Amino acid sequence: MTTAPLLLCYDGSPDAKRAIARAAATFDPRPAIVVSVWEPPAPDETRLVAFPRERVAETLAAEGVRLAEAHGFASVRPHAIRATDTVWATILGVSAQFGSAVTVLGARGRSGVRSALLGSVSNHIVHHATCPTFVVQHNATESIARRALIAYDGSDDAKQAIEWAGLVLARRSVAVLAVWQDPHAALTHAWAGMAYVTDLSEIAEAAERAATTCAAEGADLAAAAGLDAEPLVRQAAGPVWPTILEASEQLDASVVVLGSRGLTGISTVMLGSVSDAVLHHTRRPTFIVRHGAQLDHHRDQ
Repeated sequence: MTTAPLLLCYDGSPDAKRAIARAAATFDPRPAIVVSVWEPPAPDETRLVAFPRERVAETLAAEGVRLAEAHGFASVRPHAIRATDTVWATILGVSAQFGSAVTVLGARGRSGVRSALLGSVSNHIVHHATCPTFVVQHNATESIARRALIAYDGSDDAKQAIEWAGLVLARRSVAVLAVWQDPHAALTHAWAGMAYVTDLSEIAEAAERAATTCAAEGADLAAAAGLDAEPLVRQAAGPVWPTILEASEQLDASVVVLGSRGLTGISTVMLGSVSDAVLHHTRRPTFIVRHGAQLDHHRDQ
Protein backbone atom coordinates (compact mmCIF):
# COMPACT_ATOMS: atom_id res chain seq x y z
CA MET A 1 0.00 0.00 0.00
CA THR A 2 1.39 3.39 -0.97
CA THR A 3 0.50 6.66 0.72
CA ALA A 4 0.66 9.92 -1.21
CA PRO A 5 3.17 12.23 0.52
CA LEU A 6 2.89 15.79 1.70
CA LEU A 7 5.12 18.22 -0.18
CA LEU A 8 6.68 20.63 2.34
CA CYS A 9 8.03 23.74 0.60
CA TYR A 10 10.95 25.07 2.58
CA ASP A 11 13.25 28.10 2.24
CA GLY A 12 14.40 28.49 5.83
CA SER A 13 12.06 31.39 6.57
CA PRO A 14 10.01 31.60 9.80
CA ASP A 15 6.87 31.24 7.65
CA ALA A 16 8.09 27.98 6.13
CA LYS A 17 9.01 26.65 9.57
CA ARG A 18 5.58 27.60 10.89
CA ALA A 19 3.90 25.88 7.93
CA ILE A 20 5.70 22.60 8.64
CA ALA A 21 4.72 22.73 12.31
CA ARG A 22 1.06 23.39 11.51
CA ALA A 23 0.99 20.70 8.82
CA ALA A 24 2.22 18.14 11.33
CA ALA A 25 -0.67 19.03 13.63
CA THR A 26 -3.27 19.11 10.84
CA PHE A 27 -2.79 16.07 8.61
CA ASP A 28 -2.91 12.37 9.27
CA PRO A 29 0.45 10.55 9.43
CA ARG A 30 1.96 10.14 5.97
CA PRO A 31 5.37 10.45 4.31
CA ALA A 32 6.68 13.91 3.43
CA ILE A 33 9.12 15.43 0.96
CA VAL A 34 10.91 18.69 1.77
CA VAL A 35 11.54 20.65 -1.42
CA SER A 36 13.98 23.53 -1.63
CA VAL A 37 14.34 25.37 -4.94
CA TRP A 38 17.45 27.16 -6.14
CA GLU A 39 17.61 29.47 -9.10
CA PRO A 40 20.54 29.45 -11.54
CA PRO A 41 22.73 32.54 -11.83
CA ALA A 42 22.05 35.17 -14.43
CA PRO A 43 24.07 34.91 -17.68
CA ASP A 44 26.39 37.70 -16.59
CA GLU A 45 27.27 35.91 -13.33
CA THR A 46 30.15 33.49 -13.00
CA ARG A 47 29.26 29.83 -13.28
CA LEU A 48 30.83 29.25 -9.89
CA VAL A 49 27.90 31.09 -8.30
CA ALA A 50 25.63 28.18 -9.19
CA PHE A 51 27.41 25.78 -6.89
CA PRO A 52 26.91 27.77 -3.65
CA ARG A 53 23.24 28.18 -4.51
CA GLU A 54 22.86 24.45 -5.05
CA ARG A 55 24.65 23.72 -1.80
CA VAL A 56 22.47 26.21 0.05
CA ALA A 57 19.35 24.50 -1.31
CA GLU A 58 20.66 21.09 -0.25
CA THR A 59 21.45 22.41 3.22
CA LEU A 60 17.98 23.95 3.51
CA ALA A 61 16.27 20.75 2.39
CA ALA A 62 18.20 18.78 5.00
CA GLU A 63 17.32 21.38 7.63
CA GLY A 64 13.65 21.09 6.66
CA VAL A 65 13.81 17.31 7.06
CA ARG A 66 15.18 17.65 10.59
CA LEU A 67 12.49 20.18 11.44
CA ALA A 68 9.73 17.96 10.03
CA GLU A 69 11.00 14.98 11.98
CA ALA A 70 11.13 17.06 15.15
CA HIS A 71 7.43 17.82 14.66
CA GLY A 72 6.51 14.16 14.32
CA PHE A 73 6.83 13.32 10.62
CA ALA A 74 8.11 9.75 10.49
CA SER A 75 9.28 9.36 6.90
CA VAL A 76 10.80 12.50 5.38
CA ARG A 77 13.27 12.96 2.56
CA PRO A 78 14.94 16.07 1.11
CA HIS A 79 14.67 17.23 -2.49
CA ALA A 80 16.79 20.19 -3.60
CA ILE A 81 16.05 21.16 -7.17
CA ARG A 82 17.20 23.73 -9.70
CA ALA A 83 14.45 25.98 -11.05
CA THR A 84 14.16 25.31 -14.77
CA ASP A 85 11.22 27.70 -15.01
CA THR A 86 9.68 29.95 -12.38
CA VAL A 87 9.97 28.81 -8.77
CA TRP A 88 6.25 28.13 -8.50
CA ALA A 89 6.14 26.11 -11.73
CA THR A 90 9.13 24.08 -10.48
CA ILE A 91 7.32 23.30 -7.23
CA LEU A 92 4.22 22.24 -9.14
CA GLY A 93 6.40 19.97 -11.26
CA VAL A 94 7.84 18.34 -8.15
CA SER A 95 4.33 17.90 -6.76
CA ALA A 96 3.24 16.13 -9.93
CA GLN A 97 6.42 14.03 -10.02
CA PHE A 98 5.83 12.59 -6.56
CA GLY A 99 2.02 12.54 -6.73
CA SER A 100 1.77 14.61 -3.56
CA ALA A 101 -1.50 14.68 -1.65
CA VAL A 102 -1.06 18.25 -0.39
CA THR A 103 1.41 21.06 -1.07
CA VAL A 104 2.29 22.89 2.16
CA LEU A 105 3.22 26.57 1.91
CA GLY A 106 4.12 29.50 4.05
CA ALA A 107 2.38 32.61 2.75
CA ARG A 108 5.54 34.68 2.67
CA GLY A 109 9.28 34.03 2.64
CA ARG A 110 12.60 35.74 2.48
CA SER A 111 13.67 37.97 -0.32
CA GLY A 112 16.75 37.27 -2.36
CA VAL A 113 18.47 34.08 -3.42
CA ARG A 114 17.09 31.87 -0.64
CA SER A 115 13.46 32.67 -1.21
CA ALA A 116 11.16 29.90 -2.39
CA LEU A 117 7.95 31.02 -0.74
CA LEU A 118 7.37 34.62 -1.76
CA GLY A 119 3.76 35.74 -1.64
CA SER A 120 3.55 35.72 -5.43
CA VAL A 121 4.90 32.16 -5.49
CA SER A 122 2.34 30.84 -3.01
CA ASN A 123 -0.45 32.64 -4.86
CA HIS A 124 0.56 31.05 -8.16
CA ILE A 125 0.74 27.60 -6.60
CA VAL A 126 -2.71 27.94 -5.01
CA HIS A 127 -4.24 28.99 -8.33
CA HIS A 128 -2.53 26.36 -10.50
CA ALA A 129 -2.05 23.31 -8.29
CA THR A 130 -3.70 20.04 -9.28
CA CYS A 131 -3.70 18.88 -5.66
CA PRO A 132 -4.89 20.77 -2.57
CA THR A 133 -2.72 23.41 -0.96
CA PHE A 134 -2.28 24.10 2.74
CA VAL A 135 -1.36 27.74 3.28
CA VAL A 136 -0.16 29.07 6.62
CA GLN A 137 -0.20 32.87 6.75
CA HIS A 138 2.74 34.73 8.23
CA ASN A 139 0.53 35.99 11.08
CA ALA A 140 -1.35 32.71 11.62
CA THR A 141 -3.12 32.44 14.96
CA GLU A 142 -2.21 29.50 17.17
CA SER A 143 -5.30 27.39 17.73
CA ILE A 144 -5.97 25.45 20.91
CA ALA A 145 -8.97 23.59 19.51
CA ARG A 146 -8.39 20.75 17.07
CA ARG A 147 -11.44 21.62 15.04
CA ALA A 148 -11.76 22.32 11.33
CA LEU A 149 -14.23 24.64 9.63
CA ILE A 150 -15.48 23.51 6.21
CA ALA A 151 -17.29 26.14 4.14
CA TYR A 152 -20.00 24.41 2.11
CA ASP A 153 -22.57 25.53 -0.47
CA GLY A 154 -23.66 22.27 -2.10
CA SER A 155 -21.51 22.75 -5.21
CA ASP A 156 -19.41 19.97 -6.71
CA ASP A 157 -16.26 21.82 -5.67
CA ALA A 158 -17.44 22.06 -2.06
CA LYS A 159 -18.30 18.35 -2.06
CA GLN A 160 -14.86 17.53 -3.41
CA ALA A 161 -13.26 19.69 -0.71
CA ILE A 162 -15.05 17.56 1.90
CA GLU A 163 -13.80 14.36 0.25
CA TRP A 164 -10.24 15.67 0.30
CA ALA A 165 -10.60 16.71 3.94
CA GLY A 166 -11.73 13.22 4.86
CA LEU A 167 -8.82 11.75 2.94
CA VAL A 168 -5.95 13.72 4.47
CA LEU A 169 -7.00 15.56 7.64
CA ALA A 170 -6.20 13.99 10.97
CA ARG A 171 -9.41 12.65 12.47
CA ARG A 172 -10.98 15.58 14.26
CA SER A 173 -14.30 17.32 14.74
CA VAL A 174 -15.41 19.63 11.97
CA ALA A 175 -18.12 22.24 11.60
CA VAL A 176 -19.70 22.41 8.15
CA LEU A 177 -20.71 26.01 7.53
CA ALA A 178 -23.43 27.21 5.15
CA VAL A 179 -23.92 30.97 4.81
CA TRP A 180 -27.04 32.75 3.65
CA GLN A 181 -27.21 36.40 2.69
CA ASP A 182 -29.73 38.87 4.01
CA PRO A 183 -31.71 39.95 0.89
CA HIS A 184 -31.89 43.51 2.24
CA ALA A 185 -28.08 43.62 2.22
CA ALA A 186 -27.96 42.10 -1.25
CA LEU A 187 -30.22 44.84 -2.56
CA THR A 188 -27.82 47.54 -1.47
CA HIS A 189 -25.78 46.56 -4.55
CA ALA A 190 -28.78 46.62 -6.91
CA TRP A 191 -29.63 49.29 -9.45
CA ALA A 192 -31.11 52.48 -8.07
CA GLY A 193 -34.79 52.93 -8.81
CA MET A 194 -35.64 49.24 -9.21
CA ALA A 195 -39.02 48.21 -7.85
CA TYR A 196 -39.41 45.11 -5.70
CA VAL A 197 -42.78 43.44 -5.34
CA THR A 198 -41.67 40.28 -3.56
CA ASP A 199 -41.82 40.16 0.21
CA LEU A 200 -38.17 40.20 1.26
CA SER A 201 -38.97 38.46 4.53
CA GLU A 202 -40.16 35.43 2.55
CA ILE A 203 -36.94 35.44 0.56
CA ALA A 204 -34.92 35.61 3.78
CA GLU A 205 -36.82 32.71 5.32
CA ALA A 206 -36.35 30.63 2.18
CA ALA A 207 -32.63 31.43 2.11
CA GLU A 208 -32.21 30.43 5.74
CA ARG A 209 -34.07 27.16 5.18
CA ALA A 210 -31.92 26.40 2.15
CA ALA A 211 -28.75 27.09 4.14
CA THR A 212 -29.93 24.84 6.97
CA THR A 213 -30.57 22.02 4.51
CA CYS A 214 -27.22 22.67 2.84
CA ALA A 215 -25.28 22.57 6.13
CA ALA A 216 -26.98 19.31 7.12
CA GLU A 217 -26.12 17.80 3.74
CA GLY A 218 -22.49 18.87 4.10
CA ALA A 219 -22.28 17.43 7.61
CA ASP A 220 -23.63 14.11 6.32
CA LEU A 221 -21.01 14.07 3.56
CA ALA A 222 -18.27 14.88 6.05
CA ALA A 223 -19.43 12.07 8.35
CA ALA A 224 -19.41 9.68 5.41
CA ALA A 225 -15.83 10.81 4.72
CA GLY A 226 -14.82 9.78 8.23
CA LEU A 227 -15.02 13.13 10.01
CA ASP A 228 -16.91 13.92 13.21
CA ALA A 229 -19.13 16.62 11.73
CA GLU A 230 -21.89 18.96 12.75
CA PRO A 231 -23.77 21.57 10.69
CA LEU A 232 -23.41 25.29 11.23
CA VAL A 233 -25.52 28.08 9.70
CA ARG A 234 -24.65 31.76 9.66
CA GLN A 235 -26.30 34.83 8.19
CA ALA A 236 -24.19 37.30 6.21
CA ALA A 237 -25.21 40.92 6.49
CA GLY A 238 -23.01 41.75 3.52
CA PRO A 239 -20.33 39.83 1.61
CA VAL A 240 -19.99 36.16 2.51
CA TRP A 241 -16.26 35.94 3.24
CA PRO A 242 -16.24 38.06 6.44
CA THR A 243 -18.87 35.71 7.86
CA ILE A 244 -16.58 32.73 7.19
CA LEU A 245 -13.73 34.55 8.91
CA GLU A 246 -15.94 35.41 11.89
CA ALA A 247 -17.10 31.80 12.24
CA SER A 248 -13.50 30.54 12.10
CA GLU A 249 -12.51 32.91 14.89
CA GLN A 250 -15.52 31.99 17.04
CA LEU A 251 -14.72 28.29 16.67
CA ASP A 252 -10.97 28.80 17.07
CA ALA A 253 -10.65 26.73 13.89
CA SER A 254 -7.28 25.08 13.39
CA VAL A 255 -7.87 25.01 9.62
CA VAL A 256 -10.44 26.44 7.19
CA VAL A 257 -11.35 24.14 4.29
CA LEU A 258 -12.46 25.78 1.04
CA GLY A 259 -13.35 24.79 -2.48
CA SER A 260 -12.09 27.30 -5.02
CA ARG A 261 -15.36 27.77 -6.86
CA GLY A 262 -19.04 27.19 -6.24
CA LEU A 263 -22.54 27.73 -7.44
CA THR A 264 -23.76 30.87 -9.16
CA GLY A 265 -26.77 32.85 -8.07
CA ILE A 266 -28.28 33.72 -4.70
CA SER A 267 -27.07 30.57 -2.92
CA THR A 268 -23.40 31.11 -3.77
CA VAL A 269 -20.95 30.76 -0.91
CA MET A 270 -17.78 29.45 -2.52
CA LEU A 271 -17.09 31.60 -5.57
CA GLY A 272 -13.45 32.03 -6.42
CA SER A 273 -13.63 35.59 -5.15
CA VAL A 274 -14.85 34.32 -1.77
CA SER A 275 -12.11 31.73 -1.34
CA ASP A 276 -9.51 34.27 -2.47
CA ALA A 277 -10.81 36.82 0.02
CA VAL A 278 -10.73 34.30 2.86
CA LEU A 279 -7.22 33.20 1.90
CA HIS A 280 -5.88 36.75 1.90
CA HIS A 281 -7.65 37.98 5.05
CA THR A 282 -7.76 35.04 7.43
CA ARG A 283 -5.28 34.39 10.21
CA ARG A 284 -6.15 30.69 10.14
CA PRO A 285 -4.38 28.08 8.01
CA THR A 286 -6.38 27.36 4.88
CA PHE A 287 -6.82 24.11 3.01
CA ILE A 288 -7.73 25.03 -0.58
CA VAL A 289 -9.06 22.48 -3.05
CA ARG A 290 -8.83 24.06 -6.47
CA HIS A 291 -11.52 23.42 -9.07
CA GLY A 292 -10.64 20.29 -11.01
CA ALA A 293 -8.27 18.76 -8.44
CA GLN A 294 -8.08 15.06 -9.28
CA LEU A 295 -9.15 13.20 -6.17
CA ASP A 296 -9.06 9.71 -7.70
CA HIS A 297 -5.43 10.16 -8.79
CA HIS A 298 -4.35 10.88 -5.22
CA ARG A 299 -6.19 8.22 -3.25
CA ASP A 300 -3.87 6.01 -1.24
CA GLN A 301 -3.28 2.73 -3.05
